[in-house]
Amino acid sequence: AGEWIEYTVNVTASGNYSLAVPVALPFAGGTFHIEFGGVDKTGAFSVPNTGGADTWRTITKTVGLSAGTQVMRVVMDTNGSAGWVTNLNFFTFTASGGSPPPPPPSGGSLSGSTGGAAAGYDLASLGTTDWVHWGRGGTYGNVDRKSSGGHPIGAVGIVGSGANSGGWSDPARSVSWSDGTPTGSAGNDHGYIWSNGALGSGYGFTVPADPSSRTLNVYFGASTASCTLSAHLSDGSAADYSTTQTGPGAWFATLTYHAASSGQTLTVQLLKTGNNPGFTNGSADLDAATLEAGPAAPPPAPPPPPPPSSGNQAKNPGFESDPNADYFWVGSGTFSWATDAAHTGTHSLKIVSVQPSGSLTRWLSNTTGIAAGAGGSYTATAWFKSLGATDHGVITINFWNSASQVLSGVDGGTINGTTDWKQVSVSGTAPAGTAFIRIEFRLWGGGTLWTDDVALIRN
Repeated sequence: AGEWIEYTVNVTASGNYSLAVPVALPFAGGTFHIEFGGVDKTGAFSVPNTGGADTWRTITKTVGLSAGTQVMRVVMDTNGSAGWVTNLNFFTFTASGGSPPPPPPSGGSLSGSTGGAAAGYDLASLGTTDWVHWGRGGTYGNVDRKSSGGHPIGAVGIVGSGANSGGWSDPARSVSWSDGTPTGSAGNDHGYIWSNGALGSGYGFTVPADPSSRTLNVYFGASTASCTLSAHLSDGSAADYSTTQTGPGAWFATLTYHAASSGQTLTVQLLKTGNNPGFTNGSADLDAATLEAGPAAPPPAPPPPPPPSSGNQAKNPGFESDPNADYFWVGSGTFSWATDAAHTGTHSLKIVSVQPSGSLTRWLSNTTGIAAGAGGSYTATAWFKSLGATDHGVITINFWNSASQVLSGVDGGTINGTTDWKQVSVSGTAPAGTAFIRIEFRLWGGGTLWTDDVALIRN
């Protein structure tokens, strides 16, 4: 446990994918997870006893991925009963349709760095807002902290099942303070608290988060074990931070963060995630934490200026050049830049679907490709042609803010059955906060839908 493997993958289209992973072990294995771009997209894979080291059993998860090149990291979390996580062979991705994944976290910030600990730390100078030291004198129940400021660093709690905790003292670790309670001052205290129980157990605490910047330092260590320090913003406005270290040793992590909104928290956990070879009772250790307030986060960038009040704002409206620069598709069907039908010119967008009624396939303009302004009235038109449409085709517009969050949407004209070229339209008013408008050509159910000669006008 604690090891990882990285691959560079190219996701050709945003959407949901079935990720199949063959595993093999002649005994119960451990757990692992898979990250894309530093974000855990699978949760824990639990490895069963497959009956042999070369007897493969496939376990599957559904993951939502965004298009583009990204790093896939396979992280070994916990060992099984015999000290192994799993045997791996290959990974298979199969498009499973559905809507594209939500946009990545935005609006907040969480960055961190971790290095070997110094000989000692002055908590009063580092923790101008707050500080806390656990385990004074090697006693588990001793907790000292800054005497003023309201104690924004929350109480430490036990995380995970099978935990076992205590206190210890190590001359190699040292903290001092001069503004504390219940102990007013101390020099070179070597105590800390440890957790040496089941893998995945340890300690956790919270600190406040809002749009103002803060810096949290965490002094931690491990004996004959690996430990993982992680941090997560409650509003999900930035990717999590984590670092895994293997003892014996001590480390000092610096986390700088702010949330996208007020009233949030940053949750910090220190978990024992592996035992060194030959050991079963190694520990993850928590020494101290300090908190310092920083300047307010800069305001978000203003949205793009509103588009002009006239003229066709649709990109590549006749689809006479490759549409993939300005449009993408979502759903289970066959999507093509077609030449077998066109309202004018030689090309159109085409969907062929064999999905049942109630299932959706669609071509969409790029979400941030067309700027829009709040309060503006917009009309989109397109020419549709259908063949055997069991449900209906429909033109849709929806409005998005600068954080790529959808605000509202409007359905317009429809087509069904087998119908020659027909113009459809939809109109809507952009709500407050609008930065972009997206046009969608939707096919519900089975059949074939062609789209050509799109126009988008701000009235």
